Amino acid sequence: MREKDAINGIETGKWNFYVVGGGETADVFVWQTPQGHKYLRTGHDMTIADNLLGLPECPINGCR
Repeated sequence: MREKDAINGIETGKWNFYVVGGGETADVFVWQTPQGHKYLRTGHDMTIADNLLGLPECPINGCR
C-alpha cells in the first residue's frame, strides 16, 4: 500500500493501523508538518524506537 493511500484511508475512517514492536502496540496516525506535508507516525508508546521504520519490508503479493 502506498503511503498516500494509507493516509487517505486513515483520514476517511476506512482503515486503522497499528504496529507491534518490543512487546508494545502503537496506533498509526496521520501527522502534518507546518508546511502541509502529511506523513504516517506512531502514537506515543513505551519505546523510543521508530516502530514504522523498524518493520521489515514485505513482498507486494505477500502483504495482507
